[in-house]
Amino acid sequence: MGNSMQQDNVSSINIDPIFDGYKEGERAATADEYLERFMDSVPKSLAELIEKYSATQYPVKFIIYDSILPWVLDLAKSLGIEGGPFFTQTCAVNALYYHKLQGGALKIAMEEKSSVSLPSLPQLELNDLPSLVHGPGSYPGVYDLIYSQFSNIDGASWLLWNTFDELEDEVRSRFPKS
Repeated sequence: MGNSMQQDNVSSINIDPIFDGYKEGERAATADEYLERFMDSVPKSLAELIEKYSATQYPVKFIIYDSILPWVLDLAKSLGIEGGPFFTQTCAVNALYYHKLQGGALKIAMEEKSSVSLPSLPQLELNDLPSLVHGPGSYPGVYDLIYSQFSNIDGASWLLWNTFDELEDEVRSRFPKS
């Protein structure tokens, strides 16, 4: 991918690839193998990229990262910069994951007619819930990624969410506009 990206020389945005541990044409046999190699390579590659820009007139000042990679915030802080996760799933899904994580605050009965109620969300039926709310199932690595996204959000400078105001009137009405 990095070799195929073209950058316009008049842009104020720099695009630099980060090495994921795989050379062109290489593939992991399993998702777990990919994640292991990813975690061995990407933090080093990202730190090198940040260091590269630290000696320029445009040093990295803030990192926005996918929330399932909370280690990026720790890396950023160790290099003296701030960061904030971007939660790519809907607020409703993240609320479910968060409440599930908080000491089992989200209780789910597995009966077909059971429902779940959380503040600012409509009543949800069992089939409305993401499968990972029920447990790791066939994808324990993905389960761990999803739930680790909340591990250090208290240290983030900003939290960025994938949402639409019009879809969340009840939540929006609780926060007055400034």
